[in-house]
Amino acid sequence: MNHLIQFREKKGHCHVPLTYTDYPKLGLWVKEQRRHYSLMKEGKPSHMTSERAAKLDRIGFCWDTHAATWLERLRELRDFKDKFGSCIVPTNYVDNPKLCTWVHHQRRQYKRFKEGKPSHLNEERIRALEKLDFWRPRKKKGTAVNTEDSSSESGK
Repeated sequence: MNHLIQFREKKGHCHVPLTYTDYPKLGLWVKEQRRHYSLMKEGKPSHMTSERAAKLDRIGFCWDTHAATWLERLRELRDFKDKFGSCIVPTNYVDNPKLCTWVHHQRRQYKRFKEGKPSHLNEERIRALEKLDFWRPRKKKGTAVNTEDSSSESGK
């Protein structure tokens, strides 16, 4: 628990990666807390107690990693837009390849949502993306956002 609190103080969240090198066992410990929490919610034998869950809640524990990852990518997209003026992340964006993959995935999921098919997007996520003017049509080839100039300014 103390390592998790230190992680949160350092990173500002409790979404610990499985391979966190500063505290190598922390990622596994966090994963185990989620597993035992699920077992407890299902009424199965578990080391998790409502008191322990409440203590983890108080420090902002991340129970849903999918939602946390989605919000992290949204924050990264917001930062990208602040830096480059649009949400058009190039497919070869080397500073954050996961972001360009995520952006492509959101556009695909939005199409599925509009077609009434199963989608990871919901109204709340769509509104969050709309606030960033995410759905603005992409520019034609050759007019993409130039991400090289600003990276050279930052010493990269």
